Amino acid sequence: TKEKSLMLYVFRAFLVILAKFFNGRFARMFLFRLIKKRSEYDLGISYTHDVNWNSLTTGCNQFVTDIVLAKRKVAYVHCDFLRYGGFNSKMIRLYEQFDNIICVSEGCKRSFDTCFPILSNKTIVIENFINIDNIINQTQNIVHYLDVNKVIFITVCRLSEEKGLERGIKAFHKLVNDGYHNFKWNIVGDGPSMYYLKELTKDLGLNDKIDFLGANSNPYPYMKNSDFFLLPSYHEAAPMVFGESRVLKLPVITTNTTSAVDLIENRKMGVVCENSEVGIYAVLKSVLKDPQKFSVPLTDKDIENTNSIAINELTSFLNSIT
Repeated sequence: TKEKSLMLYVFRAFLVILAKFFNGRFARMFLFRLIKKRSEYDLGISYTHDVNWNSLTTGCNQFVTDIVLAKRKVAYVHCDFLRYGGFNSKMIRLYEQFDNIICVSEGCKRSFDTCFPILSNKTIVIENFINIDNIINQTQNIVHYLDVNKVIFITVCRLSEEKGLERGIKAFHKLVNDGYHNFKWNIVGDGPSMYYLKELTKDLGLNDKIDFLGANSNPYPYMKNSDFFLLPSYHEAAPMVFGESRVLKLPVITTNTTSAVDLIENRKMGVVCENSEVGIYAVLKSVLKDPQKFSVPLTDKDIENTNSIAINELTSFLNSIT
């Protein structure tokens, strides 16, 4: 905004301050006065929840409730409301304005219903869709030469505290001290924890074991050429990487977040460990001892059916409102 207009920059700064000291909804009211209402829709969809009560972004829910004129309105929820840090009981007034709240997994729904039990009759589940053709096409003709004598782990995420990468680094450090050297961990992504995580890796002497590959719009070649996807997060709802790993037949090792058992363990997509550094260490040790034991028995037919559940859920919902 500063590059586009100094006035816009100052206006945005004013709104950020309002959001921080009052709330994001109050701040966005000033912005939305400048926006023409959108009308004549059958269905208005807010596809993402707010970051937190005192944040200016993202505002999709409020945009749909205040700006979009539609016969029916729904809001998507992509987070674990109990744990992600953005929950505020005042949000009930916002979500009451929607006809349905769509959660992207059963675990996501359980978390939302726990926070907003009065709205549980409005919540339904529609899983994320995965762009299968796009993922497969982006892995073509690109080969990254990796050490075939090592077990290759890959993580693709924003490098922030909630992703639990620090726990993964410390677990691998303990494994090295216990005599396990047959691994490589590649981390694709960027974020506020990048510098700290790199320094921790260096201090623990793991620079030859852990590589930070930075942000990359196409992480799929790295995933295709890895043995396991590692997700040591403190909390997740239904991360897209679960479905992307399924398309690439890549086993997933994940901590026990809200949907991990439903989406990974029950679908035989990998292993779910205790949500702690001790749990991460234990499962990584088992994997390094016998990697073949944790292989994923997926077929091409399984890949074709990746979106079948989501298609059925979406179709059922659309049929119910028409």
